[in-house]
Amino acid sequence: MYWKGIGNSIRNYSDVIGKYSKLAELVKEPIIKTKHLSVNTTNATKKVQIDKNEKFVREVNKELSKLTPIESKWSVSNDKFSIMSKFMQDSHIWREWSAHNFEKVKELNNEIPEILFIGRCNVGKSSIINLLLSNPTRKNKKFEKFAHVKNEAGYTPCLNFYNIGGKLRIVDSPGYGQKGKKWQGKLVMDYMERRDNLKGVFMVIDGNIGITVHDEMIFEMIESMGISIYVIINKVDKCGGAIDKIVAVAQSIPLKIEPPSFATICKSDVAHGVNVVAQCLFELCGLRNHGDFNNVRVRRSAVEKKLKLKNPMLERREKRLNRKLKNEKLQEEEK
Repeated sequence: MYWKGIGNSIRNYSDVIGKYSKLAELVKEPIIKTKHLSVNTTNATKKVQIDKNEKFVREVNKELSKLTPIESKWSVSNDKFSIMSKFMQDSHIWREWSAHNFEKVKELNNEIPEILFIGRCNVGKSSIINLLLSNPTRKNKKFEKFAHVKNEAGYTPCLNFYNIGGKLRIVDSPGYGQKGKKWQGKLVMDYMERRDNLKGVFMVIDGNIGITVHDEMIFEMIESMGISIYVIINKVDKCGGAIDKIVAVAQSIPLKIEPPSFATICKSDVAHGVNVVAQCLFELCGLRNHGDFNNVRVRRSAVEKKLKLKNPMLERREKRLNRKLKNEKLQEEEK
């Protein structure tokens, strides 16, 4: 179990660990088997399904925004959001560091703001991170795989730090629950407790399963540390179109103050609701306007676009035209 035996490594949380130790031993989460549904693969059917999911996620996020007044803080104009989208599209993104113990994390520069993603095994953390780093808009159809994703639980073994243009970091953590290990729990707890530039934690919940005993333990731990918590309710497409069920999941969060919650559907080729998460992420890191995005490390494609390099086809066409003009000139001189 993820939490079993790590109480000694956490200061002032032995009472919380003791409270849930018996429950953690008794409760075993069911293994979620992937269901292979027969789906019509025609383009028209896919487009209808995508539009339906997008509309559903938008409606759910409207309802979730009513649960807490903090949500209004993340409303961003279209102009500002276009700046954010361009930043994600043009910035050079790389996996800067992977750490199996906190002593290695301390070697990493701590001046850049960091956001941690945490959640159960196979809840979709890595997929959300990939879609965020690709570009938080549906206009970009090409999704890059920065974080490795597999259907099997426990595929992320350590903390992975993804640097975005030298302005912020997104941190992917090992999942807890089915295949979580004791040393992984200690690593994540040490990071949350001792990392000064951690700005907030995004807790990813499976909307179809809801809040588990392990999730409750994590919520209490993070709240005890005084860290800002934000909840992503993922896989809402498996809830059968029931908005009330997703809202009930958000209302069942065991915290004194309801945190901002966001509904998402994130797969390898589909992103719905990620733009709302991106807005919150930028605000947490203090990135709001043009000035905040200066001195960004840009990716190679953006540099080439900025330098306005010529298209190879146009270059060949121009060479052929020059040769033709040169031959015509020589023929005139011979006459």
